[in-house]
Amino acid sequence: MRPRPVKRTCAALGVLLVLVCFGWAQYRPGVTVTLKNAGRREITDVRIGFTGGVKSSRSVGPFRSFATRINPKGPSHLVVEFVDSCGNQHAAEADIYIEHNYRGAVDITVSEDGGVTWKENLRI
Repeated sequence: MRPRPVKRTCAALGVLLVLVCFGWAQYRPGVTVTLKNAGRREITDVRIGFTGGVKSSRSVGPFRSFATRINPKGPSHLVVEFVDSCGNQHAAEADIYIEHNYRGAVDITVSEDGGVTWKENLRI
């Protein structure tokens, strides 16, 4: 039995919709920022600040990560703030330049002693 033209058209539209959604999710503007706690103790009150906003997590457990997507409103750098397990407040400015509609990823690592390092893979 031959498929009806209506079924073929619906199937083609379904495939097209899936491809469009995948393409939009893959290529939409914004930078994925992942903060990894490389320490053996939980960090709390985690904040990632940028021009036009702040993304936060109540806590990030040991050897766990927190990921978010940002799209600053203008030229920006990242500021990472958190509280260690002893209650000490830490803040670090990542020497990264990001603008509105940049794409890519930034990986931030918080070490056991509270040190902050980062790696970027950004494109315009």
